[in-house]
Amino acid sequence: DKTAPTKPTVSVSTTAMTNKSVTLTATFSSDSSKKQYSTDNATWKTYSKALTVKANATYYFRGIDAAGNISKVVSQKVSNICPKGDFTNDTLAAAGEKKALKLSSAQKITGWVGLGDPKDFIKLEVQKKGKVSLDMNAKTASAQKGGEVKLSLLNSAGKAVALSALDSDTLATKAKVTAGIYYLGVACANVKKYSTSYTVTAGMLAS
Repeated sequence: DKTAPTKPTVSVSTTAMTNKSVTLTATFSSDSSKKQYSTDNATWKTYSKALTVKANATYYFRGIDAAGNISKVVSQKVSNICPKGDFTNDTLAAAGEKKALKLSSAQKITGWVGLGDPKDFIKLEVQKKGKVSLDMNAKTASAQKGGEVKLSLLNSAGKAVALSALDSDTLATKAKVTAGIYYLGVACANVKKYSTSYTVTAGMLAS
């Protein structure tokens, strides 16, 4: 007998963004005497029940019959498990208690927004009147362009300051702003569909 078992099928408990675990259930053909799964497609473990996973990764499944014939490998990618967010700067009030990042030099800001942590606010200080620039890394620029994440700049009263695009990965205030406290706002557009890390370098444009 050189006929391999039919490849298994895999179902996922949810494909929506979640901050909980995800369950993978594999169904094998009746002639699969051995049922196996792997997290690297190299080291195989016995599959005895549905897998409850807590991390994003690709999982692999295969069946082996009594004659040792191996089925085709089926892979299932899990990418909808959100990490725990930073809950210390989710409101203007909370961010206001933080020490401001002084924009006399460029300030690299990193974070994550998504399910359970939809917004971040970062306190900035402008020392001298001028235009504020927000330079995004490629991932953040792509998410912003795709409508997954929205960047904003707010004054100390929480009012939005008008921004315009300088290029594909840089936003800047349309007009010069006076010295004082401002807040960079980073918001996830839809926590049920998106989650993303972000990297933004805030600074002042040369006058």
